[in-house]
Amino acid sequence: MGANDIQHGGSHYAKGGDYQHWDLIADSYGMGYHIGCATKYLCRWKNKNGIEDLNKAAHFTQKAMELYYRGVPWPNEDRPTSEQLWDFFEANEIGDEERKITLLLMRGNNIKDWDTALEGIADLIAEEANNGTVL
Repeated sequence: MGANDIQHGGSHYAKGGDYQHWDLIADSYGMGYHIGCATKYLCRWKNKNGIEDLNKAAHFTQKAMELYYRGVPWPNEDRPTSEQLWDFFEANEIGDEERKITLLLMRGNNIKDWDTALEGIADLIAEEANNGTVL
């Protein structure tokens, strides 16, 4: 089952058929959007939608991995500096595990790192579900 076969937060994304908005963006701009969305949901999950956001982070990561295998490029090589990342993490009170996963996702074009990130997201989902504190 591919990422386009899964929907989180409603079926409205599949309304246009097999070619969805995120496919349009990938074909136009590369996979940076998908990594950006994955890290957005990962960084906000504790303060917004809980496990739903973690599921979305995993979903966007899965899509990025599919794009990688399809040969869709990373849009540019510019990355934030370590100082910029640290400032972002600190200002937004991003936890250690979320930091680690975000950094794995942002390295770009490394499927092993993305597999590890996906496993880390799954661990966060399981831990949150076991705690019973679903937001």
